[in-house]
Amino acid sequence: MRKARNLISFCSVTSAKQSQRTFFSFPTSGVGFCNQPARKLHETKPQVPQEFESLFVEDEKNQEVSPNQEVSPEAVTSLKIVPPSFNSPPTLPESPFIQSYEVEKHFTFKPAEVLHKFYDVPDSDFKEVFGNGLLLPPDLATDCKVFCKFSLMIRQPTLEMLHYLNQVNLCNPPMKLFFYGKVGSGKTACLMHIQHYLTSQKYLVIPITSLRRLVHAWQEVLFETDEEGNIEANGKAQQPVKSAEWLETLLRVKVTKEFLDELTAEKDYHWGFEEMSAKGSSLSSLCQYGIERPRRAAKVAAAVIGEIKRHANEGSVRVAVVVDDAQRLFHTTPIVDVRGNLSKEDLRPKRFLTAEDRRQRTELRRLEPMELELISGFRSLLANDWKNGIVVGCLRGSDAQLAPFTPRAILGVDSFNSLMPFVPIEVPLYNNSEFESQLAFYKNRKWLQTENVSTAEQVEQLLFLSNRNPRRLQEICCLL
Repeated sequence: MRKARNLISFCSVTSAKQSQRTFFSFPTSGVGFCNQPARKLHETKPQVPQEFESLFVEDEKNQEVSPNQEVSPEAVTSLKIVPPSFNSPPTLPESPFIQSYEVEKHFTFKPAEVLHKFYDVPDSDFKEVFGNGLLLPPDLATDCKVFCKFSLMIRQPTLEMLHYLNQVNLCNPPMKLFFYGKVGSGKTACLMHIQHYLTSQKYLVIPITSLRRLVHAWQEVLFETDEEGNIEANGKAQQPVKSAEWLETLLRVKVTKEFLDELTAEKDYHWGFEEMSAKGSSLSSLCQYGIERPRRAAKVAAAVIGEIKRHANEGSVRVAVVVDDAQRLFHTTPIVDVRGNLSKEDLRPKRFLTAEDRRQRTELRRLEPMELELISGFRSLLANDWKNGIVVGCLRGSDAQLAPFTPRAILGVDSFNSLMPFVPIEVPLYNNSEFESQLAFYKNRKWLQTENVSTAEQVEQLLFLSNRNPRRLQEICCLL
């Protein structure tokens, strides 16, 4: 402190004695002092090291400015240090779309003609196959509303899966193929392309989407009861609202509903004392009954899945199961099992958790996926006990996952072994060609302003900020 005070007093005395201004510099090693007069900025030009002279761009029209002359913004920005390679225009494709592409005639095109190109899903297919966006995840559904079109990029993982599907033997148990990769790499978009192709090949597509909302619906869980109204200790949990929503999804997709109208039930189904579905009823009527009676919707969904598998074994229909977030069918759900906190004598329908029980929710047992009626029906479609069908899906890790984004790391050892055998297909981040095609698509849709991708430097900055991640690139381009 004493040295600092002496230094301050010495500086003040020195500055008072000098007739000219003094310049103080503050190096990183400590406080420095210089008693030489400061130079005016207009008297000298900036000194550029010799090795950087090639990068020093000086405007020929720039002239020395006098102290009293106002400096224009053009004169200030006339001196730049810019790499010459960034002054070239970006090499974006003129049109990212492929002309006259029809998904049902995919194999008539050469891979080099369609790779890294976009194609627009026809409005009729968007309505009949995807239910006007009902089967799409929220981010893709939002894109459809913004761009007024549903467009998909044809990527290498999609071509690889289509090659396998073209050689599948339907006489064997269903072939299972799953996309995997980092978060935001475009797995769901590739899966939607596969679903569009399978529908064009006259497959009965069973969509299993929104699994995250399904396994987190802990507010609407009912347990099976016996004739006296007691909760069965080994009964499966019912999810009335979610089960009814899934049945409604099957009927709202026109292509799927046409198949369900033709397929019939093999036996009588008794749902209560006076309610039943007679033998020979169409599966669409079963779905309609489950929608009108949500309390029995989970059992109706299980019956519909069983009937579809039976018709597939008989060769009446070819079935394609499309599963998004397939890992959620194997992981423990966050739904609390209230039966674990109650004794056998207290298993009554009117029993509810007290405030003390709710504070101890972390100690309660969670339900396994097979203890939910609807999830159990979905898991039966992944079994190897039926034929004339295929299973496609994607495995998605979480942002907090530290392990590699491989199927074994995402599923876990036990779930990985139970799902085997299956074919894993990695969906990597964008390469340079895909990245440029995506930027050209945003530019074509007016989602990205032209001046923001007018130089190769700006394209390089977008590539660096997004790290070629499709989701991250979309978030950045929202602001440009």
